[in-house]
Amino acid sequence: MNEINLSNLLFELSNLDRIPRTGLYQFLYEDFESVASHSYKVALISFLLAKELELNIEKVLVIALFHDIAEIRTGDSNWINKPYVNGDEEAALNDQLNNFPDSSRENIKTVLDDYKKKDSIESKIVKDADYIEYFMSLKLLDMKGNKEAEKRLDYETKDLKFMRTDIGKDLLKNILKTDPNEWTRNIHNNTMKVYKKKIN
Repeated sequence: MNEINLSNLLFELSNLDRIPRTGLYQFLYEDFESVASHSYKVALISFLLAKELELNIEKVLVIALFHDIAEIRTGDSNWINKPYVNGDEEAALNDQLNNFPDSSRENIKTVLDDYKKKDSIESKIVKDADYIEYFMSLKLLDMKGNKEAEKRLDYETKDLKFMRTDIGKDLLKNILKTDPNEWTRNIHNNTMKVYKKKIN
């Protein structure tokens, strides 16, 4: 293992939390999510869905955690940017992989190639998790009163054919019906019940 290359790689990967998700920043006027934050939440969602289906957890987590690392070098392009900006993510990723230890380089390259093709159930689960995280972000912005987020939630979820798995589609439907603060009220209500019993 080349410790110098690995050290440089880790410093580079740490920059994921400095790369903004441009669609949220530019068109929803919110600067509240980095690519690192997005990837972490995608990994959480992917893990839970994969466990339900008894899938290859390592493969799912590798895809989820590393699927956007090329954006450290290319930036995050949204659907307005993409027709005009030719960010060569494949070249960026290949250069990044040169700094990975031999023990992990081929594994990461193989699973990310699979993610690009969306052939395996693991790659489809992660792509569904990617969409779910996006709509969760829209729900939070809608709760804050962001009118554009409200409009997107309305017209982007009329047809869920873009979802690749039944379990992902079912979860997204439930996410769309759930108040983002419902979990806090549940805790509050339970806490108050316990407190009232103590003072009675």
